Amino acid sequence: MAGFLEERTALEKKFLEVCAPVVTEQGLDLYDLEYISGSHLLRLYVENPESKSANLEDCVKVDRAMTEVVEANEWMPDALVLEVSSPGVYRHITTLDHMKRALGERIMIGLGQKVVLEDAPKKYKSTKKLIGILKNLSDDSIKLELEDYEANIELENIKKASIEPEWDSIKSGN
Repeated sequence: MAGFLEERTALEKKFLEVCAPVVTEQGLDLYDLEYISGSHLLRLYVENPESKSANLEDCVKVDRAMTEVVEANEWMPDALVLEVSSPGVYRHITTLDHMKRALGERIMIGLGQKVVLEDAPKKYKSTKKLIGILKNLSDDSIKLELEDYEANIELENIKKASIEPEWDSIKSGN
């Protein structure tokens, strides 16, 4: 798949198969993972299904549970460095599942190229970054509600995406 929904490497898929059950056993969800091969760094992003976040205790619990798994799987790199954290408030959107979970939320998308938005206000004509409410998702596009315009964006044109919280509503508890 093109754009921000890059296909995972074989090693990342293998890590997912092994790590997801361990995280689930701890009462958490594995939101995402990334493996940086040059530094043998495996980052697990975990969250409590109720709070959609993770605290230090959650991360430590997963880290400890993963120790035995890392030692038992000889295919894992010897010098593997494990980091466990919350996906954060500006969490990356890297899968269709992430995009589905973000429906109705404010997101930021970075476009890989300038995209022509039909009948768009001038301020959106030459931008490579859009922030708006994710209104709809199909197999190949999203509908993003901007201040004064609804943009239909093909998934293949999205280079990156993340949640973009509105701090005023967070501070007021809305």
